[in-house]
Amino acid sequence: MTFRVVFAALGAAACFAGLDELNVDDPALQYTTRATHDPIAELSRNVKTGKVTLRFDDQRGYLPAILEALDIPVESQMAVFSKTSVQSMRIGPGRPRALYFNDSVAIGWVPRGTIELAALDPEQGIVFYSVDQRRWTTESGRSDIFQRRTDCLHCHIRGFTGGVPGMLIRSVSTTLDGTPRRVPPGIDTDYRTPFEKLWGGWYVTGESGTGRHLGATATFDAAPYLSAKSDIVALLVFEHQTRVMNLLVEAGWRERVHSGRAEQAARDLADALMFEGEAQLPDKVHGTSGFAEKFAARGPLREFDLQHRLMRNRCSWMVYSPAFDTLPASARSTVYRRMWDVLQTRPEDERSNIVRVLRSTKPDLPEYFRANVRK
Repeated sequence: MTFRVVFAALGAAACFAGLDELNVDDPALQYTTRATHDPIAELSRNVKTGKVTLRFDDQRGYLPAILEALDIPVESQMAVFSKTSVQSMRIGPGRPRALYFNDSVAIGWVPRGTIELAALDPEQGIVFYSVDQRRWTTESGRSDIFQRRTDCLHCHIRGFTGGVPGMLIRSVSTTLDGTPRRVPPGIDTDYRTPFEKLWGGWYVTGESGTGRHLGATATFDAAPYLSAKSDIVALLVFEHQTRVMNLLVEAGWRERVHSGRAEQAARDLADALMFEGEAQLPDKVHGTSGFAEKFAARGPLREFDLQHRLMRNRCSWMVYSPAFDTLPASARSTVYRRMWDVLQTRPEDERSNIVRVLRSTKPDLPEYFRANVRK
């Protein structure tokens, strides 16, 4: 989540070579002007009305209170030491940026720095915010503790996000102080990226057997942080989830503006939900923060494999995201049809497991899912 102050022409379409650009302020989108209903916006409204009070911690500011209010587990902590944030002057191998997340919100924090937030709005896509870490923000009665940041789009709309405001994860080679090297160039990553190319510039805690990645062993002073971990399972989950988030936004937006790529975006979303193209794990993976256990307990389709792939049943928990349920009906229909086609290529036990779970948890499931499952 990178904040920049140099992005000026926000009302114009984002210009990226080879991309079917979308105008963020198209009348069907109104990204910068329409009211948002993402979890951060809802929390902000509750703070303004006094329904929620965010306690200020002398060491970590509002971070612990915000995590608690948004139900984001501390165990999700990931630590990145590459200088790939606007707070790069504060970041380095000895003081990484900590990231925390749940199904709809990601939060970045650096000691003595600004809190960066990105949230998935059911219709407006990824919306960016910041929190100024000063106690007087609330004690003086200010109601704008969460500041919406449209300048983030300078970095967060690009080809990798499908031309919509999106989430980014990068693997980079760095110098000793965390500065990204130009050679070899960094890469944007997701669940399809080979394991050996993941997490350059990140700390990684946990076990991966004989599997080798580009992450570093955590050696930073963990005292200022909420955890000493940068959990490998959390990192793998985040790699998958961010791509699905971006595609949820792209599929919905392109359908709403009648883009020529609307159907392809919906099919791409279905493939991501079904883990199509997933890079295989080279060996068994084991996290040590407790993230895997907390994540698995949060709902259906969260049973891990972690020996050959991420999940036992390859259908994403993100089908339960409000952003999925609010997709335009035509886009959701395309997604479901493609998901069903992919299921026909899966082993029978996996296919049956997925369909049974979906039947019991998704009221809008098309009838062909219900008629074709084997009892």
